[in-house]
Amino acid sequence: MKRTCIGLLVVLLAVSGCSTVVLIETDPPGAEVVLDGRYLGESPVERKLSNAVWEDYRVEIRMDGYRTTRARLDKEIKPGPAIGGFFFAWPMWLWAYGPEPYQYFRLIEE
Repeated sequence: MKRTCIGLLVVLLAVSGCSTVVLIETDPPGAEVVLDGRYLGESPVERKLSNAVWEDYRVEIRMDGYRTTRARLDKEIKPGPAIGGFFFAWPMWLWAYGPEPYQYFRLIEE
C-alpha cells in the first residue's frame, strides 16, 4: 500500500509539470508583447508555455516612446518532473527546465 501511494505521488508530480502559465508584465503596462514572432497582446499578458528543456522562448516588448526590448524568458528547474525523473523515468527530465512563471520587463524611454 505504501509503495502504491509513493508511486501515485511520483506520477502526479511528473504529469503536473509539463507546462507553466507565464505572466509577462511591463513597466509601464500596456506594451505590445511578441513571443517567438507571435503577437500575444498588451501587457500584462498570460500564456501557457511548455517546460521542455529545448524550448528557448524569445520575447519582444514594444511601446511608442520607449526602446524595443528583446530578450529570452528566464527559466528555472521544475521540481515535479525533476523528482519524477529521478524516481519514475529519466525522460521526465526533458520537461524539468522551463520558463519562470513571472517575467518582468522595465522599458527605457527613448
